[in-house]
Amino acid sequence: MLPEGAHVKSAYLTPETGCIATTSKTKKLFLDCSTIDAATSIEVGQAIEKSGVGEFSDTPVSVKISLILS
Repeated sequence: MLPEGAHVKSAYLTPETGCIATTSKTKKLFLDCSTIDAATSIEVGQAIEKSGVGEFSDTPVSVKISLILS
């Protein structure tokens, strides 16, 4: 879990060290448990899937009840 969207983007998308930098041929399932803004989560998910390294799931630890009920 990371505290902000910028940290999540860095952990996943930094070309040299992020999750997309893997050289493994095996597809990965990336679960992000950070409670961050939806736009960043969507951006990271799309980038992971476009890279072909695996699939991404946004799995926040906490969610606003108003989002669930709407």
